[in-house]
Order: sequence, then C-alpha cells, then structure tokens
Amino acid sequence: VALDRWQLGNHGATVHDASDESRMLLALDTAMTAICLIGPVRVQHLLLVLTFAVVVFMLNSCIIGTPLAASLKDNVITLVTLAGFALTGAWQHERTLRKEWKQEQALQAQESELQGASSMARGMRAIADRF
Repeated sequence: VALDRWQLGNHGATVHDASDESRMLLALDTAMTAICLIGPVRVQHLLLVLTFAVVVFMLNSCIIGTPLAASLKDNVITLVTLAGFALTGAWQHERTLRKEWKQEQALQAQESELQGASSMARGMRAIADRF
C-alpha cells in the first residue's frame, strides 16, 4: 500500500496543494530580495544565503514532496533565476556604494590637503609680517 503524501488527512482531505508550494516559492523570493536590497551584507556572503534558501526549498519539495512533481524542476529553475536577479541587484548596489565611498574619501583627502596648504600659507604670511 503506497502512502499518498497529499491524502494524509481524514477522509482523503488534501493536506498540501500546489498553491502552498507557490506561496513558499514567493515567500522565499521575497525574503531573498529583501535581504539583498536592505541587508548590509557583502555580495559573497549573500551568495551563501541565497544558496541556502534554494537548498531549503529543494529539500522541502523532495522530503515533504510536491503535489505537482513535474513542476519541481521549473520551480527550482524559477527560484534560482530570481535569486540570480536579487544577487545581481545587490552586486550593482554594492558597486555604486563603493564608488560613492571612494569619491567621498578622495574629496576628504583633497579638503584636508587644501586646509594644510592654507595653514602653511597663513604661517608663511605670519613669518613674512614679522620681517
């Protein structure tokens, strides 16, 4: 007697259906995208987080099962694609922030150099005024 995982309840009531799997897929994508956009995490660390999310989805679908076994491959490909998009967005955002930070550092270095030069000019002017 084979145990149908989707007919575990009383009187053959469906315990899990395709919409549950779709909701899980969307929830994982939402969490991955939020972490990539909001979280102050480097891209190389995000890759681990996103890989973990995909593995959790795959394990859940394989261990608990899926009502539409034929769609498992499509769902995994969709989740990997969405994770790739989230990772690409995070990488571009990090690159932009690094560029802005470098420009800010260069501007601060120029300002301190100008302040040093103006201090030196005031000192030379004070020495010249004494003579």
